[in-house]
Amino acid sequence: MPNRMIRALFEKQLSHYSGYQVKGHAYQNSYGKDIICSAVSVLVLFVANHLEEDLHVPLHGKVDAGFFECRIESPSLESDRVVGRLEETLRTIAKQHPKNLKVEVKVWHSK
Repeated sequence: MPNRMIRALFEKQLSHYSGYQVKGHAYQNSYGKDIICSAVSVLVLFVANHLEEDLHVPLHGKVDAGFFECRIESPSLESDRVVGRLEETLRTIAKQHPKNLKVEVKVWHSK
């Protein structure tokens, strides 16, 4: 049986977000009708595009079915605000759908 949850992991180096990874599926509804998967997908892609295209933050990443990874090459206060808002928004969704989405933060205290 597949893992029936989306897991979002935000990583911080010292006090800055250094990236985020989102994997899995919510299985809240059938393919194409799952609003949780759709919402999470739109949010993570929007944030990555906004960081790279509008704020000119260098990123590295990987996208695959049920997997998205974004690494921030040079974190800044501006990128922290945007990624922090993504974390807050995903936590709001997770609070409403705790069986479908889990949000975690991993903090590294040294570079």
